[in-house]
Amino acid sequence: MGTAVASSPPMLLLALLIASLDGGASSPIQPEPRPGPAGEVTAVVIDERGAPIAGAVVELMGGDHHDLRHLQGETGADGRVTVTGVATSMYGTTISVHREGYGPVRGTLEETSLRRGALSVRIRLGKAQALAGIILAPDATSGSLRLIQAPPPGADPARWRYTAVAQATGTLGPGGGFAFEVPEGDYELSWLRPSGAEFFAVVHAPSAKLALQAPVRALDGRVLASTGAPLAGASVEVERALTQQPSWPPGLRPSPLAALTKTDAQGRFSVKGLDIGPYRVEASSGGLCHARAVELREAGAAAELTFGSGWTLTGQVVDGEGHGLPGTAVILTEPPDQPLSMCSARSAVTDAQGRFTLRDIDLDAARVATVPARGSDLPTAEAAVRKGAPPLTLTVRQLATRTVRGVVLGPDRKPIAGAMVSNRGAFTDERGQFSVVLGPADPPVVSVSRRCFVQREVPEAEAATIVLERRPCLAAYVVDAQKRPVPGLHSLEVKRADGTRLASCTTRQAEADCTLEAELGELVVSGTLRDGRAVRAQVKVDGPEKRDVYLTAP
Repeated sequence: MGTAVASSPPMLLLALLIASLDGGASSPIQPEPRPGPAGEVTAVVIDERGAPIAGAVVELMGGDHHDLRHLQGETGADGRVTVTGVATSMYGTTISVHREGYGPVRGTLEETSLRRGALSVRIRLGKAQALAGIILAPDATSGSLRLIQAPPPGADPARWRYTAVAQATGTLGPGGGFAFEVPEGDYELSWLRPSGAEFFAVVHAPSAKLALQAPVRALDGRVLASTGAPLAGASVEVERALTQQPSWPPGLRPSPLAALTKTDAQGRFSVKGLDIGPYRVEASSGGLCHARAVELREAGAAAELTFGSGWTLTGQVVDGEGHGLPGTAVILTEPPDQPLSMCSARSAVTDAQGRFTLRDIDLDAARVATVPARGSDLPTAEAAVRKGAPPLTLTVRQLATRTVRGVVLGPDRKPIAGAMVSNRGAFTDERGQFSVVLGPADPPVVSVSRRCFVQREVPEAEAATIVLERRPCLAAYVVDAQKRPVPGLHSLEVKRADGTRLASCTTRQAEADCTLEAELGELVVSGTLRDGRAVRAQVKVDGPEKRDVYLTAP
């Protein structure tokens, strides 16, 4: 059984600090702003009595695929360590603290706090306690385990699970056994069952002989084509139905997947180990999707999904003067108070008269919205619709926008293609040129980023020509003894000589290469190949020019 392991922060973690049992003053991780440069974090690690803990390892991982940083430091006799250069991103930065004899603590520092200035983080470690037991169920033979701090009273469990950072992970042992070492407290244990269903239980540490009974109710069904014939090999997702969560921040409405399976030769499927309650069943095959709601009762439930049995919505997209807008994308999704489901989404493109048709809709209520084309200065128009709605008219009215055009060059005055401009989906072309539309609320600033170059923000009035400076960068290749690529998705990373990780990447399948942003000095590039073999190479970076590094597979 494993103790806590490093994990990336959730993809949609927006401005949340999740690191406590109750979210209040008793949190084991307590950050406070202090004077100092942004990205500097000073951690003070103490025990339950407030005494400093020396030798505790503090790890911080954050950033994005352009600038992913994994930094760490070790506390001194005063329990203090300072880490500089902590990256910021919309997903926050994961902080992990561990010390032999103590239970590990993990949490997330929000991006806005890191950008404002330096942070002081007070971290309390508790003595490691045993948490062990057995899960009782016929299928308790395998599956991954995840341990998070238990939801505080009154918290929504789905939201809490979605944003919580795992305190420990592991795998179910023989006979359904599990064991962890964590600080004393209440936790929620989740078990991903072989069928794809997930089991949750609140447990307390220390406990050495827990016996957890997992549910065994089943949801059976079949999937049919529009002709009524059984559909074999269709993907089936079972999701727990969510009630409306108006207090959730935008984008934090997760779809709680309960199980994922496929239909057999007769188009049938079966998911075991579910709790009583409402579910949503989705089937997809050949790019088509269909869904329906199911209520799982004491005796289980059955569901039949037939493609092509939904209703149809027609409409037109027009401008402010009533003229049809051809070539406009129209998307239908679930209402804003429901989790996003790609199976429920329907899309179409308007014809020469701006008309569109959306077929096989399986929702009683939905939201329809237009999607502006890349580079378009038109806003989005949207409307709510219900089953059986008459033809819909979506009116797109022009907003006061401005278009900024320019060119992005390198220090050698050569154009840079593929640079992202202002996070608006705009990229420079092969001549380094870009055109980005800014709205009334957008600040008069253009930001440009590109791997292996230093990101810049320039005033809108000075964006006609933007010059980016290079930053040290490595092109890593996995090869055999004859310098031929070793195909595969290999995991690589670059570290300083002292072991501090700077960046990581995954190679392309066929070319077996990837790009790593680096820094000046003696560096080590290492990784694990797809088949488990290890590779390693040393390189000295003495300038910002891109360097090639070859890692020879043993």
